[in-house]
Amino acid sequence: MVPDSEADARALAAPCLAVDVGGTKLAVGLVDAGGRLHQRLAAPTPRTEDPEVLFAALSMLVDRLRPFDRFAACGVGCGGPMTTGGVLVSPLNITAWRSFPLRDRLARLTGLPTFVDNDAKALALGEGWVGAAVGERDYMAMVVSTG
Repeated sequence: MVPDSEADARALAAPCLAVDVGGTKLAVGLVDAGGRLHQRLAAPTPRTEDPEVLFAALSMLVDRLRPFDRFAACGVGCGGPMTTGGVLVSPLNITAWRSFPLRDRLARLTGLPTFVDNDAKALALGEGWVGAAVGERDYMAMVVSTG
């Protein structure tokens, strides 16, 4: 992408808030424009049937990375299934979240443009961008998890 303005260039250089929602752990981090992880926080995923208890645990981690205005966006990897664009998530290994509006809730919490996608897809794209698959035309990524 070629920036159209100085503001666009700053946004491309700004770090992103990265969020990983898993059945065993929740994790957040600061990832720079080159794909390097500079800060990482994690906590066990609460064993609950209450969706608000689970979101509160994720929110506490996310809040520890304030101020949010230093981030260009928030990117989230979460198990599926989910609706297009990750608007509603229903991770098989997190029964508390059935049709949970994760994208909108995180966007409201952070004030950032927020993008949610399948965690396995995020893994594959990350490996192609800055990982073991850089420069490869064809590759496969596999997730082995609690789901």
